[in-house]
Amino acid sequence: DPEEYGCGRRAFEAFPKLRDRTINKVPKKYLWPLVGCFVMFFFVLARTPSRVETMANRSFIRGNAGRPSIYSYMGTSEMSKFDSQSEMEEILSFWKSKWSEAGWDAIVLKEEDARLHPLFTQLEEDPGVHRWLAMSVSGGIWYADYRTYPIRMTPKIASNPPNDGLFTVHDPRFNHGYRPTLISAMASEWERIIDQVSPYANSEIKIPKHEEVIIESNVEKQGRINVENWVASGVHGTADASRTNLDCAYYSTGTVVHMTRTDIKAGIQLGLLQNDERAQSDVPYLQKFLLMLRTQCPFAQEG
Repeated sequence: DPEEYGCGRRAFEAFPKLRDRTINKVPKKYLWPLVGCFVMFFFVLARTPSRVETMANRSFIRGNAGRPSIYSYMGTSEMSKFDSQSEMEEILSFWKSKWSEAGWDAIVLKEEDARLHPLFTQLEEDPGVHRWLAMSVSGGIWYADYRTYPIRMTPKIASNPPNDGLFTVHDPRFNHGYRPTLISAMASEWERIIDQVSPYANSEIKIPKHEEVIIESNVEKQGRINVENWVASGVHGTADASRTNLDCAYYSTGTVVHMTRTDIKAGIQLGLLQNDERAQSDVPYLQKFLLMLRTQCPFAQEG
């Protein structure tokens, strides 16, 4: 709207009159509106941020009630892994409650968030990238898989993003092609990763191959990506005969724990978890495991 930027109707009325005239012959009543219009045009153009700048400016380091935010993602591809809507909602509710108890504002992003990204149309058929798009749009720094729970990851960690906000995967299994379960990155870094992955969109490279693309894109660029060991995963017990004690030495290396359905089944086979035929989701097993961790491992009480 030209009126919105001070380019009045008189300025636009002048354009037809310029067809056979030089600027010196433009009537004065049109000249100054034209000059004002062009000045405002270049001012607006200079202020228009790039895609990366737009995403980078949406930084929600602090969440509700002064809490830092941590995000997860639940898209169509992720939903298909659940047997029912109620099971999915129970798992997400449990994830949010555990992070909230640890002092974080836990937010689950969805496909509607990913759709706000300008590249979503190009990447729509490639759901493996959607979580990156949603994170970039959110402006968030911390991402955790919806099966990743805090052991001793306190809000103090959020005040200074690791490695100056460079894209950091806090799960060493990433180097072997696993989907990362805990990530920290500034908004501009999410965009950098999206730019690396997007050329492979809608190709034969599908989940989890995007992780391999990221690794290959950064392997010869020192400092462009970091992989750290913050994640403990699975159910690990001690070698004693009771089969009731967790291996606290193993879990002491992590600030979070990642627990899949396969891990729970393994825990049942080890005798560390008891099979519950009444369970409608994995939540009862997760509750039992995290309670054991807090009870048996003193360091877990810090979380």
